Amino acid sequence: MILDLEWNGTYSRRLKGYINEIIEFGAVKCGADLQEKESFSCFVKPQVGKRISTTISNLTSITDENLTDGIPFMQAVSRFRKWAGECLVMTWGTSDILTLVENCRYFSESGKIPFLTRYCDLQRYAEEKMGLGTKEQVGLAKAADLLGLDLSGMEHHRALDDSRMTLKILREIYDISAVEPFVELCDEEFYRRITFKTTYICDLKSPLVQRSHLRFVCPKCGGSSERKTKWMLKNKSFRAEFQCRACGHPFAGRLLIKQKYEGLTVNKKTYPIAQIEKPRQAVPGPLGEMRLEVREGVGILRFPQLAALGGVNHAFTTRVGGVSEREYAAMNLGFGRGDTEEKVAENYRIFCRAAGFDSDSLAAGAQDHHCNIRRVTREQRGVGIWKPRDRESIDGLCTDDPEVTLVIYCADCVPLYFVDPEHHAIGLAHAG
Repeated sequence: MILDLEWNGTYSRRLKGYINEIIEFGAVKCGADLQEKESFSCFVKPQVGKRISTTISNLTSITDENLTDGIPFMQAVSRFRKWAGECLVMTWGTSDILTLVENCRYFSESGKIPFLTRYCDLQRYAEEKMGLGTKEQVGLAKAADLLGLDLSGMEHHRALDDSRMTLKILREIYDISAVEPFVELCDEEFYRRITFKTTYICDLKSPLVQRSHLRFVCPKCGGSSERKTKWMLKNKSFRAEFQCRACGHPFAGRLLIKQKYEGLTVNKKTYPIAQIEKPRQAVPGPLGEMRLEVREGVGILRFPQLAALGGVNHAFTTRVGGVSEREYAAMNLGFGRGDTEEKVAENYRIFCRAAGFDSDSLAAGAQDHHCNIRRVTREQRGVGIWKPRDRESIDGLCTDDPEVTLVIYCADCVPLYFVDPEHHAIGLAHAG
């Protein structure tokens, strides 16, 4: 039996935090021939959140009206248990199982799923069977695409159709002898393992950190080394510079320590010390389709075509100008990268002053390579820069408020600028 769930992230006053509240069950039963025999589908009436979020509604097409006639969660579990019987439960990834555990714990004070006796993670099986590795999780739609499956007529992000998509994938890669090792007995050990949250050790004073973890050997001669700088925490890993005691070779070391259910994993990596050079002299003038301006010592790139439209200001930053030093020199605009927040904040103010923006008007998204677009109003000024992010998965921004300045970040992705002169609106997108 293959199960899929849809849920809505909502705030719980009782928990004083967020919970993924299940709003839809969908499942299919099949026999040894992997042909669908029965299906189960029901909406679950929300009891924690009063309304479904716009993001989830847009993603799933489920509305508040759909959920009005839904049944309470524990009643849905009871019905599903009677329907499922003693079936082996399969899901695409463990997130559905973890969400079930979370909801069972919330509504019944038991972290056990009543109908779960044997379980198989089909995502993990598919990744191994298809030779995709486990470094990056493969989504349902991507797996279907890799197998060349036709999913027309099926609605992605709806529980019943997603369970049918999963069954279709299973038919293509099924091998009973290969699946068997992925089937687990859902005992106490299973629940301890599946609910264990991997954490990063971000404090070198932790009793889990041993002296041997902090030692690095020279990548050149294999000799012991001496640490020359203080440890710095950056992106959950510790970094420092070292020098070999034997050959004098200088190098940098990175230490990443994870606490997993199976135990501690320690990952060490050495790399050359960055040679920091002074920025090249910035010469104003054309650069491809753009033009470099230098104002108050700050490098600014603009498109002449957009500038010619009038009524809209735009700019692309450079590293020229700013107060950051060493590897962050000079116009570093990335918070949480190891640079001091004071210098990053000052860089924003310096750039905005030179480019003609009000630094208080900046509003940034929450980029993670999705296609969600947010309309920004003056109430969101400062979000993502001076204020915490208030939404996830936002790669596109638009506004018709002249008091708002849109901000996105691009490395090797493409920034897209949009101007709508008729409606006096602008857009900015991170095209991954």
